[in-house]
Amino acid sequence: MWWDPPTIAGSRIGHGRSQLNQTPPPDPHDPQHPQHPHDPARTPPLWKAPQPAEPALVGPRCSGWLSWAVILLAVASVIIGQVLLTIASTGGQISPDDEAATAAMLELQCKVVFAAELLSPGAGTMQLADINQYAITPGLTRRLAALNASLPTTPESEARQRNIEQALGLLAGNTNEEEEPTELDALVHQAILGETPLDTAQVEMLDRELGWFGQVLTTRDLPPTSPDRRAIEGKAMMFMGAIVVLLIVGGLAGLAGLVLLIIGLVNRYSGSLVLHRGPVQARGGVYLQAFAVYLGLYLIVTQGVLMLLGATGLLDRIGLSIETVGMTGLVIASVVAVVWPILRGVPGAMARSDLGLHRGRGILTEIGCGIIGYFSILPIFGMGVIATLILGFIMQYVLQATGQVDPNAPPQIISHPVLVWISQGGFGVRLGVLLLAACFAPFFEEIMFRGALFADLRRRMSFIPAALLMALIFAAIHPQGIVAVPALASLAFGFAILREWRGSLIAPMVAHALHNGTLVMVMIIAFM
Repeated sequence: MWWDPPTIAGSRIGHGRSQLNQTPPPDPHDPQHPQHPHDPARTPPLWKAPQPAEPALVGPRCSGWLSWAVILLAVASVIIGQVLLTIASTGGQISPDDEAATAAMLELQCKVVFAAELLSPGAGTMQLADINQYAITPGLTRRLAALNASLPTTPESEARQRNIEQALGLLAGNTNEEEEPTELDALVHQAILGETPLDTAQVEMLDRELGWFGQVLTTRDLPPTSPDRRAIEGKAMMFMGAIVVLLIVGGLAGLAGLVLLIIGLVNRYSGSLVLHRGPVQARGGVYLQAFAVYLGLYLIVTQGVLMLLGATGLLDRIGLSIETVGMTGLVIASVVAVVWPILRGVPGAMARSDLGLHRGRGILTEIGCGIIGYFSILPIFGMGVIATLILGFIMQYVLQATGQVDPNAPPQIISHPVLVWISQGGFGVRLGVLLLAACFAPFFEEIMFRGALFADLRRRMSFIPAALLMALIFAAIHPQGIVAVPALASLAFGFAILREWRGSLIAPMVAHALHNGTLVMVMIIAFM
């Protein structure tokens, strides 16, 4: 079975009676084997490439170049698209999908501002100037105007009047004098002034079009003890509490992880830490081919199909959404890529050994190492987050200095499509996102990146350059944008450390699932 650790360097051979008394071939996983990688004395340092094993599969010479051509083409297409989106979004040109993602991220920020104002009057008001920079489209402007006019202040206070004037200024600044205001604009204006009561249909329209922002606006003048008002305040306070708990727990886990990381490095270079990653047995670039198939089918073929269906209008006619086609393409690409080595003739046991699809030193042991390992890589991830923040400021400065964007344009918001699904979907959609992020993605992404791609790179080079190259590719193809590359790459680098340490993919899968699941659960709490 796939979770059983391989016993010999190859597929199971000879099940007949005549072979029962034969001496089995040397087991490379046996500590007595001369090439056994578990012996600390025989484990090469991180800066030295591993000793190659005997070739088990030889492919055409052009296969490696062709695989890299597909990989680089896929990565380049994603990077170019993200750069164009960055320039367009910072210049105020946002597509409907990008506007929905920005609105979802703004809702999270605004809930923090709202909760801060509840806890300490005036604390939220101080943050409005920074948030109001994102009033660059009519939809975002209406939401921010509703928030400005609805911060928890007393109706007669100067702060309330000042906030209302600021909200009306946002609406006026985003209205074209040559065009008549829309019905929704007029309704938001009426609700902000609060001079004319809203009927049930108008309240439902604001709630439907503006979501949480509309609910904040329509409950602004209700008594503090009103159930509707308390529900709005409760949502904001719940999200604030989740953020505080996450920061405290994450900070403590990061400190513990830093200690564990230092201990691990000391033990590694002293020779007492055993690395369980065995040599890659299958050759010919078959695992690089599998990774190229994965990226090619998903990023090239799937996106090409989406462009064709969108251009011809077939997508709407057959009733399919972009998300459905994209997820179908991702599933097909993942499954085909996983079985690709076997289709190319690699024995199943050998493929599982090379990819790390075995139970290692025991399933429970590997799960525990994945949890401890995740804590250990949190400091690395923290450095990546800091680098992402610095890169964001640098990119904003360069784009403004070169005239690509308006000097007054707000910084780009890092978002992810699943955030829109969580914010707009019901229970079924949110459960699906949780399963996607905490089960599907960790399983297949670890097989492809820390399994196939890292196995091929590690066969050719030492750990650090192999892990860095794999991590950069991992980060570049994610939809968070160029700014998020350092944070995502640091996380991928940490997962590679777990792969190198344990040999089995169970530990990096567990760490990956723990990271994604925690973030998704916080987002679900935010949009409850």
